[in-house]
Amino acid sequence: MTDFGRSGPTMVAYRFEDSRAGECAVRHLNGYHGILQVDGYAAYNKLALSDRGNDGVTLAGCWSHSRRKFYELHVAGSSEVATAMVERMAKLW
Repeated sequence: MTDFGRSGPTMVAYRFEDSRAGECAVRHLNGYHGILQVDGYAAYNKLALSDRGNDGVTLAGCWSHSRRKFYELHVAGSSEVATAMVERMAKLW
């Protein structure tokens, strides 16, 4: 058994599109079921909407992209919570 309880290998793919429009992601990944790791760009949200009948798509966020927002608040000195989160994330890395 490999990743996520499935017997097949994990897949990573790259496909160039000349636009960041959500329709590009929908067109490319239409019919996909599984976990899709994304960078938080809202266009991917369309893939997980239940009205598309694509309830098999689970979006997984990217730690590096989420860390950036905490780090910006930490550097600005505007949030003790952000500083604590950056310190905790540092232990993971």
